[in-house]
Amino acid sequence: MRKALVALDLFTFFGRINFDAQGQVSVAPGFRPGVVIQIQNGRPATVWPPQAATAQLVYPTPSWAERLGLAAAPPMAPLPGTGLPPIPG
Repeated sequence: MRKALVALDLFTFFGRINFDAQGQVSVAPGFRPGVVIQIQNGRPATVWPPQAATAQLVYPTPSWAERLGLAAAPPMAPLPGTGLPPIPG
């Protein structure tokens, strides 16, 4: 695992990610971390990093029914003989 981690070098939506021999994240000069935005009340709100946040993170995110003011769907019945919930589809 350690060998694979040290060899890892990829680009993510946060920027370039790679690790040094001690397993620490290597930060390239000029690296600027991204921000995390959450749609709140129909508008984008920066929730991370804290120094750039314009709103608090809402977690867990409300269901679409709650966000749109709709009645919640009734719970689905379990699959016969299994007690497991049905597979959405």
